[in-house]
Amino acid sequence: MRGISKRIAVVLTFCMIFTAVGRIETASNAQGIDPYPCVYVSKTAADSTSYRAADDKRDYWIGDSIYFNYYYSAGSPGVVGQAINTDIAFSCNGPSGKVTISEPNVTTTTGYYSKKFTFTDSMATGKYTFTVTTYVKGEQKNTMDVEVNVYKKMSASIDGEGETVYTFTDETETLKALATGGKGDGKPSAYTYEWYMVTAAGVETKITGIASSDIVVAFPSNDYSYKCKVSDGVGTVDTGIKTVRAKYHVWFNKGYDDEFIDITGEKKYNDIYTIPDIQPPKREGYEFVCWKDEEDDTEYNEYYNVISEDVNRDVVLTAIWQPELKVKAPSKVAIGKTVKITVSNDIVGGISYEPANNKVIAYKNGALKAVGYGTTTVEVLVSGSEIEHTEEASKKVKITVVPAKISSKSVKVKKKKGKPYLVWKAAKKGKTSKKIKYEVQLYSNGGWTSRYSSTAKKQVLPSHNGLKFRVRAFYKKSGKKVYGAYSSKKGKKIKW
Repeated sequence: MRGISKRIAVVLTFCMIFTAVGRIETASNAQGIDPYPCVYVSKTAADSTSYRAADDKRDYWIGDSIYFNYYYSAGSPGVVGQAINTDIAFSCNGPSGKVTISEPNVTTTTGYYSKKFTFTDSMATGKYTFTVTTYVKGEQKNTMDVEVNVYKKMSASIDGEGETVYTFTDETETLKALATGGKGDGKPSAYTYEWYMVTAAGVETKITGIASSDIVVAFPSNDYSYKCKVSDGVGTVDTGIKTVRAKYHVWFNKGYDDEFIDITGEKKYNDIYTIPDIQPPKREGYEFVCWKDEEDDTEYNEYYNVISEDVNRDVVLTAIWQPELKVKAPSKVAIGKTVKITVSNDIVGGISYEPANNKVIAYKNGALKAVGYGTTTVEVLVSGSEIEHTEEASKKVKITVVPAKISSKSVKVKKKKGKPYLVWKAAKKGKTSKKIKYEVQLYSNGGWTSRYSSTAKKQVLPSHNGLKFRVRAFYKKSGKKVYGAYSSKKGKKIKW
């Protein structure tokens, strides 16, 4: 190249470029009154429509590119006018000396041109000075010196990023953004920070009011993760994502005395929790049944012991108890009598009775009554109590209804045709169709002998004064006799 004219070094600062011979402009001072070659400095390339792409940046990272965007003005600002031959020469000096530039001398005939230079990984950080000289028709039009600072490429991360941190809902978690390189050179105060919540779908929402490297977060109501955008004034990089999710307490309540046992479980958000094989301290008079989540009425036992993943809250499992019933009931009761059943232990809850056969034992007017002959069961039920955390309990007792005792007063000796005979009041009939018979026992030779039985309510006796006798009713069930009580234990003497 030839025709070198007066050369004045021009230094590019943050917002302006000083011009020498011809015109070298920024976006703010280009007037384009006379036809001059113009060069802009930018981080983006120019073409025929954006040749004035200029941001006058003077700070770069290793890996960034700088563009020298040239156009030849025809006198009207922002218009590429003359497609004129222009020669452009590029050179550069860096921290380690002269820097090799690919194709340092170029010729353009279109009226615009964009030259790219990249700061590669092998290059040193520090200050670089670029010199750009333009020639039109062999005449040097201008020379420009551009000084830029090059820094190590910046990176940023969140301490422990990629991990999922589980935090109790009544606690918080501190996330810390860490940055290295760039203009900040690893000093936290030299960077600016913007924190974002990120949904599972990748939607980012900026968290306002936080401008530091640390952020204190609690588990949100939705499934969010966190990231940070860190800037050093040269550029901005994103950290990776760190997820903060909740973990929940699982408490175990004894179910009485309003006390908890000394075991606490931890259930993670959207995860299952297996209830350990534990039982609460023994409760006198009760048997442990299961654990119950009284918020949703789910019961857990040895066969179903997993809290599902969709239960995302603190859980209180309360011990549920069942009374160990101690029931007293007669094995036999005379027809027409009240059946007395008692629950001897101290039970909380209402007691009810359910006879299996209402023709044998029936519940009438608040009491159990023996109404027919036979054997049946009565189920004794104790209702559960939400307050006492108890479930319904039951126990069955077997009861046989027998004939009533023959009244001793109704047993009399009468005489007919010189022979004594015995008469008595008939046994009461029941609802069941059992045939009632009678047994008359005589006492002789030191013992009782069942000598007579009949369906009739009378019996001929031996003609002996002083013999003892007694009477009882019975019916047969499965070939066996079911007896009522004797009219008298010691018997009654025959007198006639």
